[in-house]
Parts: sequence; C-alpha cells; structure tokens
Amino acid sequence: MITNDSMNKGKAIEHYFISELLKNDFEIFVPVLDKGIDLIIKDREGGLVEVQVKSRVIKQGDDCFTIKDFSPKENFFIICHNISKDEYFCMPSKKFYEKSESYIEENRTKRKLPYSVLVKHKWCINDKGMALLRKALENPNNRVSGFLENGD
Repeated sequence: MITNDSMNKGKAIEHYFISELLKNDFEIFVPVLDKGIDLIIKDREGGLVEVQVKSRVIKQGDDCFTIKDFSPKENFFIICHNISKDEYFCMPSKKFYEKSESYIEENRTKRKLPYSVLVKHKWCINDKGMALLRKALENPNNRVSGFLENGD
C-alpha cells in the first residue's frame, strides 16, 4: 500500500474485506456513518452481524490491535488484519474483549490486543473466521424479525 493516510488505508482495507466477504457469499451493507461499525452482514433468514475492521502492519509480537471501548455482543465481530502477512483473525467481540486489556488515551477508554496473543487463536484465522461469521448468522439470538425471504 502506497498511501500513508490512515483514513485511506482504513477504507481500502474495509473494501478488501467487503470483497473477501462477497467471495464467501455474504450479503454486505456499509453504514453511512462509521460509529464503530464498519460493515453489516445479513442473510435472508434475518441473521445480522456487525463488524469492525482493524488493520496494521505488524513488525513484532507485542504490536497491538486497538479499538475504542465497546460493549461486547453476540452479533458483533472484530476483524484484525495483519497487512505484513495478509492474514486476518475474525473473532466475536466477546472473545476480543476477554483477551484484550483496557487503557486510557487522550481521555478515551480503548482496548488493545497484542498480536502475540491473537496469533494463538488459530480457531479464528482466515477461513475459520469466515466460518465463525456464518455460524453467528445462524444463531437464533442474532435474528432480526421482519426480514422476508424475497426482501418485500
């Protein structure tokens, strides 16, 4: 990636994941405003999952993925993308929350998860992470009522 502009990088990575999710037959929506949710995935049965995408160039194991503090939910996933190795970890927000630590930066609470901790979670890397998203869509707790099969 040539650009050094963090907003450009972030948007490029979001679109990269939109492409990956489309290749895996997910239905993707992009919120008009980014308030902590980058993508929304839904299926025809009313399954709904929100996704936050974080990306970094990892140079050493103690490099961290950071995110503003959040309330973990069953239908909220975080994708951590290591640009250096073009690998990603797609995990439920509850797991990210559990494994990460809280800290304060410029009067804002954030959470950080070191890459060295993340890489131990092979159950959520690449295709395995996509499978977790599929499973989350099937979870009855992640259903939104009012969705019809033909979209009417």
